[in-house]
Amino acid sequence: MVSAEGEKVPLGKNLKARGNVEAWLSQVEQSMAVCLRKLARAGHQSYPSQARTQWVTQYPSQLVLLISQ
Repeated sequence: MVSAEGEKVPLGKNLKARGNVEAWLSQVEQSMAVCLRKLARAGHQSYPSQARTQWVTQYPSQLVLLISQ
């Protein structure tokens, strides 16, 4: 998944658009939630040990805002 700002979040594999559209979109949504949860956990763990300027550019903006509050 790539945002308009150029941020990239990998959704995983095996998400081919085949069959029932509603089922496929549900799989995309589940995959996105799992990926963002993993990134949030990693960002939260690395926050205290990294320089903020480096940390901010390493994670998606929404997660940066969530973790740094």
